[in-house]
Amino acid sequence: AVVGTSYAIFLLPDLPGLSILRLFRAFRVIRVFRRVPSLARMMAGIGRTVPVTVHPFMILGLLAAAWAIIGVTFFRQSMPQQFGTFAEAMFTMWESITGFWGGTCREIVF
Repeated sequence: AVVGTSYAIFLLPDLPGLSILRLFRAFRVIRVFRRVPSLARMMAGIGRTVPVTVHPFMILGLLAAAWAIIGVTFFRQSMPQQFGTFAEAMFTMWESITGFWGGTCREIVF
C-alpha cells in the first residue's frame, strides 16, 4: 500500500488528496513503540506523567495571567510595548517565567 501510494503520487502529481496520504507514512513510527518493549514502557511512563504535570502548568498560567493583569493596570502607560495589552503582558510574563526578563526588569527599575 505504501509503495503503491508513492508510485501514484509520482505518476499523478496533480491528483488532489494523494499528497495527504504521504502523512500516513509518518505514523508508521508509532508501530515501533509497540514492537520494542523498552520504548513501549517509556511511552507508557510518559503517558502516565502528563496528566500529573498539567495541573502545575495550569496554576502557573493562572498566576502569570494575574500578574499580567496587574502589569497592564500599572505599566500600560509607561511601558506600552511590554504591557499595552493583555496579550503583550502575557508574553512579558512568559519571558519572565522562562528567564529572559533582564530587559524588562531594567526598564521597570531604571
